[in-house]
This record gives sequence, structure tokens and C-alpha cells, in this order.
Amino acid sequence: MLLSLMRKHAKSWLIKFLITIIALVFVFYFGYSFTSREGVKVAYVNGELISGLEYERAYADFVERMRSQYKDFWNEGMVEALQLKTRALEFLIQQKLLAQEAERLGFSVTKEEAQKTIMSYPAFQVDGRFDLNRYRLLLNHNRMAPEDFEAALRQDLLQEKLKQFIFAFTEVSEKELLEHFRFDNEKVKIQYALFSPNENADVELNEKAIKEYFEQNRPRYKIPEKMKVSYLEFNPDDLKEQVTVNEADVVQYYENNAKLYTKPEEVRARHILFKVPEGASEAQEKAVADVAAKVHAQALDGVGFAELAATYSESETRSKGGELGFFSKETVPVDLAVVKDMIFGLKAGEISEPVRTPSGYQIVKVEERRAGGLQPLDEVREKIEEILVKKTASEMAKDQALSLMDRLPYETPLTEFAVENDLSAKESDFFDSKTGLPELGPDPKRDLSTLFALQKFETSEIVEIGGKYYLFQVVERQEPRLPDFGEVEDQVKADYRAEVLLDEAKKRAESFLKALRGGESWDVMVSKENVAVETPPAFTRRGSVIGLGHNQAFNDAAFRLTHENPYPQEVFTNERGAYVMRWEGTEPVDMELFEKDKSHLHDLVIEIKHRQAFEGWLDDLRKHAKIEIVSPVENR
Repeated sequence: MLLSLMRKHAKSWLIKFLITIIALVFVFYFGYSFTSREGVKVAYVNGELISGLEYERAYADFVERMRSQYKDFWNEGMVEALQLKTRALEFLIQQKLLAQEAERLGFSVTKEEAQKTIMSYPAFQVDGRFDLNRYRLLLNHNRMAPEDFEAALRQDLLQEKLKQFIFAFTEVSEKELLEHFRFDNEKVKIQYALFSPNENADVELNEKAIKEYFEQNRPRYKIPEKMKVSYLEFNPDDLKEQVTVNEADVVQYYENNAKLYTKPEEVRARHILFKVPEGASEAQEKAVADVAAKVHAQALDGVGFAELAATYSESETRSKGGELGFFSKETVPVDLAVVKDMIFGLKAGEISEPVRTPSGYQIVKVEERRAGGLQPLDEVREKIEEILVKKTASEMAKDQALSLMDRLPYETPLTEFAVENDLSAKESDFFDSKTGLPELGPDPKRDLSTLFALQKFETSEIVEIGGKYYLFQVVERQEPRLPDFGEVEDQVKADYRAEVLLDEAKKRAESFLKALRGGESWDVMVSKENVAVETPPAFTRRGSVIGLGHNQAFNDAAFRLTHENPYPQEVFTNERGAYVMRWEGTEPVDMELFEKDKSHLHDLVIEIKHRQAFEGWLDDLRKHAKIEIVSPVENR
């Protein structure tokens, strides 16, 4: 919106004044002008300069992305912990190497290729077509100039061309596929002893110890960033009375969506089920088939089908005379899906031969048939009109929201602007990214997370929640902070007590494990300690363990165990207590599943090899490149 305002009044004295102010802000913010920043030399890559301005842009982008990713957990100390300065420089070096190698190989990205890609981005489209206003609005919202976005896009497209060149000769052998399949699907069987914390034990809540615990774990109790917003709601329901649906629109929608109003052919049927036990012998199978044949003969002789179903069927429909109701081929009962073509080949009143299904033998009688086809327009007119009214009202509400957003002056309080436009803006209480705004629905945080990237008086894009449209403006922010002890005292005491009890359980488990590794019998120790033992189903390297959930360290330890070395070297803990495992064996992989999954597995392994090949290629480029660091980023 600001960009459009500037373009509209580009020659006015006010805009010239604003541009001057913006330039001065950049000068004082960075300590020197763009020109001087551009003149700072950070590094050379094969003689090509990385300027201070390039570096600052890349570094700022890294910081913003990490801040957005870590949200409430972000703090300035993470810049050093995540080595963002070094990563920003490494990124720029990589980009220079890629561009240089692309030029050497004769690869390039044309302006037309970049434009075509931009216009195909769904995020930049409205009703399936590229929308220039939306493109500019989204870039502005993400604080990105079009030229910067397009430069980054060209770099991505160039990188994709290089990747296609590198990956052209990548192959995967049968042996590699099997190794990956085994790694992902091999299962291990264990038992584990659970040492639960004794919740009835007395724990001395020493004030000094608790406060020391709080100081050591204070970041755990960090109060997240909060904000207060004002917002306008645009409800399509309020506009429905203004919508008029004409006959031409109804007919066009009906014709364009004929599939929605085409009913499939349906039958109403009854069935009689004769179950065959799982793993039945040939004799057992034949006995069930013989009974089904006798009942079938009775049905053909005129005995009532519903009566026979009530007497012989082993299905839940027995009490209803085997009634299944109407169904189509798409909604046929699961157990009858294998014989649906046979069922739909019967005429009304016809009875099938006994047929084998997954549950056993079944006899089916078709009672009634309903032909499918396109429903008459008059039957569905009311529903279509409701759809068109709802759709049009939604579009009107969104257009109202977009129009108002476009007219909202920069840094003008939304509440004041609403009054000027005969609207009523609401103001929220302080909320964080986890709680969201309950008054907007049961799970609003998914839609409101982007608000935390806005500054005071910044306005959001139009946000849709529950079919309504909203325009938000940040009124006030509260930075994340570490609390005082008194604010979280009860929680700290509860956590301290739980940790003391878990530590005691862990010590008992460690003593138990030490005895096992010293040669004591598992059964003897289990009986002696009177500890709970569980045998979860076998699990894969990345799978969850019943009772423990997913703990990769636990899984890795389990797969290192063998018959000769059945106990791990350490005890594992979670909120339930401390665990000691014992190896029970492994399960072989299913080779039939391997054959079925081979195609998907091939794609997965190819992707892994592509990534490894690209990383290796980059490493090789760097080894043979002349890279000179002029101004170490640690000093910047």
C-alpha cells in the first residue's frame, strides 16, 4: 500500500521529503550510507567481490528467518549460538560459486523464464490468474523489493538447472534399495522395566534449593511475546440479503458442476454371512461352504430371505433380516467390495450364488434398484442458489476488506479509521502465539501466527478465519521476558518435586542395570525389585515404542543390542519414569513389501543421492576456489 501511494505521488514534494527521511534513517541506523556500505569489502570468491551491502542483506534475512522459526524462544544470543554471521557469509560464497560455475557451463536464466515462474506461483494468483496487486502486496508484507525477489528467484532457477545437470547420471542399484529398505523396516523386539517415580514420597521443598533450581532453569519459564490488536470483521452472512441470484447463473453453475448432481446407480440388498475362521483348514472351509449351499437352495425354493438371514447369518445385520440398505459401487459395504460387480449385475429379486469374501461365504439378494443419472435442475435449484449466495457474499466481504485495507493510511490507528468509515473495530486483550484469540474460533493461532512478524501500527493482510475475513493492526507489543520467581512459584515447586522423584527412580534403575550387566538374571532382578515389565510390539529404528513414544536415542540403543550383549549401557527417562531394556530379538523384513514398495523407495533413494551429490559437488567447487576473506564477519 505504501509503495502504491509512493508510485501514485512520485513527483510530489511530500514523497520527495519522505524518501529523504528514509535515506537518513538508513544512514544513521547502519552507521554509514549505502554507498559506503557497498564499498566495504567482505570477501573475494575467485576474484569476485562480496560487498558489505550484500552481506548485510543476507545476514538480516538469516536473522529474520530464525526469529520467525523460533518465535518465543528467540533471543539475540542465538545469533552467536546458531553462527548466523558465518552462515550468511557461507551462503553468499556458495551463491557466487554457483553463479560462476553456471556461467562456465553456459547456463543462464532468461527474463521470460523468471516471469513465467512468478506468474505461475499460486500465492500470487487470484481466481487462478496472476494478480500484480497481490504480488506487490505480498512482497511488501514480507519487506522485500520486487527486484530482490526476482534476483533470488533467478538464482533458484539457475541452481535447479545446475542440479539437473549434476543429477543426470545418478543411478541406484538393487543392493542400495534393499539396504535402505532394511534400515527403515527392520524391527527389534525388547522388554523394558519401568521404574516409576513414587508420587507418595515426601520431598523436602527447601526454599534455597528451589530458588537455585529456578535460576538454573529460568529460561523454561520464559513468558512469551504478547501483543494486543485491533481488528475489523467482514462477515459474508451480513451481506447475503444484498445478493441476487439470476437464472443464468444457476443454469451455468448446474452445467459446469454436473458431476456434483449426478447420482450413481444404487441397489438395496440383503445378505447372509457364513464366517470362515482365520487360518481355517480345507475341511473347515468346505464345511462352511456346504452350509451356505444348503441355505442358498432354501432361498431358491422360496423360503423368505429375511427369515433365512435372521436364522443363519453371522453378520451384525442378522437382527434386520440381513438388510444393507441402498448403496452404490462407491459405497458398497467393505466386505462385499470384492464382489460388487456381481451384485450390480443382479436384477431386482435375484439371489446370488454363495460367494467367497474376506469374512467368509455370502449370499446376496438385490431387493430394489435405482437408476443413476443427472438430477433435474428443479431438484437441486435451492441448493445451487444457496451456494451462489454464499459464494457471492464471501466475495463481497473480501472485496470490502481489500478495498478498506487499500484506503487505510499508513500508521493510522484502525479504530479511528473504522469510526470515519462507519465501522466498529474491536480490540483484543494481550495474547501470545499459542493462545491466539479464542473469540475468533477454536484454533485461531494457525491463522494469526503471522501477526507476530508485524510491528506496532502495522496492518496485516486480509485473513480468513471460519469463513469470515479480518483485518488486524498491532496496537501494542510486550517483548518476551524471564519471569520473577513469585510469578511462577507454584509451577517451579511442582517441577522441582517431579525432578527429585524422577532422579530417585533413575538411581534405582541404574542400580538394576548395573546388576544385570554384572551377570544377574533378568527374571531374578525383576522379582527382587518388584518392578513393572512391559513387552511392546516390535518397532523400527524411527518408530514409536508403546509406552515410551518416540525417543531416537532409545531406538538407536535398542538396535545396537545383540544376543551376546542384551543390555544397554545407560538408563532412559521420560515423564513416566526410568527405563531399562532387554534385547529379545529381531524380525526379518517383509520381502514382498519390498517388491511392492520398490518404486517409491527408488524415488526416495534418488532424492538422497541427489542431495549428497550436490553437496559433494559444492564441496569440490570450494576446494578448488580461491576464497579470500577481507573482513572477518565475527568483527562486524
